[in-house]
Amino acid sequence: MTKSLYEQYPDGVAGLVADGFPAIVEMSRHFTRCGHMSNALGFDPSGGAVNNWLLRRKTPSKISEISARNWLDARISGAGQPQQAAPKAATVAAQIVKPEGVILMVVASVANAERAKKMLALLGCEVEEI
Repeated sequence: MTKSLYEQYPDGVAGLVADGFPAIVEMSRHFTRCGHMSNALGFDPSGGAVNNWLLRRKTPSKISEISARNWLDARISGAGQPQQAAPKAATVAAQIVKPEGVILMVVASVANAERAKKMLALLGCEVEEI
């Protein structure tokens, strides 16, 4: 298994702890490559920011520490907490809707079709010929 940055650079991690960058140190436990961690912090992965910090060539800024804290809060802090049950939906009583009309099928011979249409129209029915 590949070692995390925390394990790969113990001297650099000790220096970051001494300089007061606990979020960057904690974030280094979750990455195995400097470029990936740089990318997660919003830096150019080929720029070598995290690599320079861990080799003690440069010191991270407080903005980098804030970015690391935000990354940890967004991805790690809730990982071990159990999820709460979803709230139950309120049940609404079903309402019975009475139909406004009824569909009837009337079969009539061709000779009596016009007469049947007139009779149904007199009753207030809408006639649709199929």
